[in-house]
Parts: sequence; structure tokens; C-alpha cells
Amino acid sequence: MKKHLSQSLPIAPSRKLKITILTVGSRGDLQPYCALAIGLKRAGHEVTVATHENFEAFVRKFDLKFAAIAGNMEEFLQS
Repeated sequence: MKKHLSQSLPIAPSRKLKITILTVGSRGDLQPYCALAIGLKRAGHEVTVATHENFEAFVRKFDLKFAAIAGNMEEFLQS
């Protein structure tokens, strides 16, 4: 009998990890990392997304911790 993947995954992590995800680019580059961060947070880890300041509101709307890095990628891409 085959096991479902969800049956083999642990319910809670054996220890809580502090994870920082660093991403540079456009909102399209950032969005998948926010999805990853949400999943890690739901699994019980403490997650911070480090990216450009202009994306702070986008990151925080998912109730994720935010750390700013220098620069504004949107301005850079438009130049």
C-alpha cells in the first residue's frame, strides 16, 4: 500500500529554525520566496524575508518578518 507524501511529513519540526531568505529582483522574483516563507512559518520556523525596501509592504501583508537591503530594484530596472 502506497503512503501519501503528507503522511510521511512531520507535523512539527524537531526544532524551530531561524531562516532568512534573501532575494533581489522584481516582485515576480520575490513572490515565490514569500510563498516558501509562508510554508516554513506554518511548519513552525521563524522566517525573515530580506529584500529591497520598496517591497516591505508586500512582504508584511503575509505577516512575515522583513529585513531591508539597499537599493530599489524597480527604479534600477526602469533606468
